[in-house]
Amino acid sequence: MANQPALTRDEQWEKLDRWLTESIAAIQRGDLSRLPADFTGERGEAAVAAYETVRQAMEILEQWETMGL
Repeated sequence: MANQPALTRDEQWEKLDRWLTESIAAIQRGDLSRLPADFTGERGEAAVAAYETVRQAMEILEQWETMGL
């Protein structure tokens, strides 16, 4: 893999959000291939809950940042 420029914080944030969104969609389609074994039970419901919690936390942090906190 060639040297790639480091991602900015915003790019890293967007990449994480995209991965979470894609992972949630895959789980909801029944594709559990991205999940660690601990998260595959009950059709990945624990993973969806965890990933959605991370996305909610990201939204809160973004709001705080826009408020200057």
